[in-house]
Amino acid sequence: LKAGAGIERLNLSHNNIRDAGAQALAAALPSSSLIELDISGNPLGPAGLFALLTAAASTPSLAVLKIEHVNLDSRSREALARLRQARPDMVIYVTPMTSS
Repeated sequence: LKAGAGIERLNLSHNNIRDAGAQALAAALPSSSLIELDISGNPLGPAGLFALLTAAASTPSLAVLKIEHVNLDSRSREALARLRQARPDMVIYVTPMTSS
């Protein structure tokens, strides 16, 4: 995800990404040239989701973030609210998982 690598859209949905993978992605995100990221349907834990939401706020190129069907705890909900406030131009698709 290095800047200038030419990757603009990355679909990582349903890839069994957990906290460690999400945190690694979050560390690379701010210096990337990604325009769209889909991380939907992964078993992200609270730490990974929080890291991604926080990093997204610091990623100027990111215009679309899809985080559908994920578990949102209170800390992640707060990070999502901060992201929406910091980046009102970003389109964010979020659908929390519901228990069946």
